[in-house]
Amino acid sequence: MLYSDEDKTDGEMTKFMDPHFKPDFNLDLLRSNNYITHFLVVSRALLEKVGGIRSDYDGAQDYDFVLRCVEQAKRIEHVPKILYHWRVHELSTAGGGGTKDYAADAGKRALEAHLSRLGIAASVEKTQYFGFYRVKYELLSRPLVSIIIPNKDEVESLDKCLGAIKKTAYTNYEVIIVENNSEKEETFSYYKKIESDQVHVVYYPDKFNYSKLNNFGVAHAKGDFYVLMNNDIEVLQENWMEQMLSNCEREEVGIVGARLYYPDNTIQHAGLVIGIGGSCVE
Repeated sequence: MLYSDEDKTDGEMTKFMDPHFKPDFNLDLLRSNNYITHFLVVSRALLEKVGGIRSDYDGAQDYDFVLRCVEQAKRIEHVPKILYHWRVHELSTAGGGGTKDYAADAGKRALEAHLSRLGIAASVEKTQYFGFYRVKYELLSRPLVSIIIPNKDEVESLDKCLGAIKKTAYTNYEVIIVENNSEKEETFSYYKKIESDQVHVVYYPDKFNYSKLNNFGVAHAKGDFYVLMNNDIEVLQENWMEQMLSNCEREEVGIVGARLYYPDNTIQHAGLVIGIGGSCVE
């Protein structure tokens, strides 16, 4: 199975716009949007195995076909070159999604069918953006989650952080605060006030090293999953832990991150990109 990058062009093929430089195969991205679309090539053997285009999914028949192919393909490769020009006119899906609302419904059904074929317990929601979906995976269990928070003399920030965590809908968690060379008496008085069966303070006496602080906290943790959290983080949604945990429980997933905002609602962090300049960047 091969797919390429693409762009758009006007009816006269005189203007080219909106280049779509795609990543190598990304299943989670595909489950949120049919980013593969054009140009797609599959082997005849794969086509015969999955069947052809199905009219039940008109409007998103290509999405349904791609999903069936990725379920069965032995190898999926991305050609990083624009090999397809998508002609745009005012009534085309390329020109504007509002012209084909039925296509969004067909895409949702195609994605639901894909998850069902794989035996994955999840629900699908349409988003405010045409052709984009959100898959909500169901929790398979309710394991203990250990939240590791390094801290040094940041009582106000830490108190906000812990206050927000208390609003979490998921209750089977513990908090481990890794104390690192605080100097203010109010910090230690605060520790005495918050320590409980669910909140523990452990003391790391050496100089600051973020990795070592977290590893020290993990060594004292009892959970099956770990959340590594800064003390200036304030949780915004009460279901954050279920959303992260339900993804982390998936067999093919090893680590899950969240989107972080600055106080002015601009994005601080929305993931990592590997490969730019030979390194990993935010």
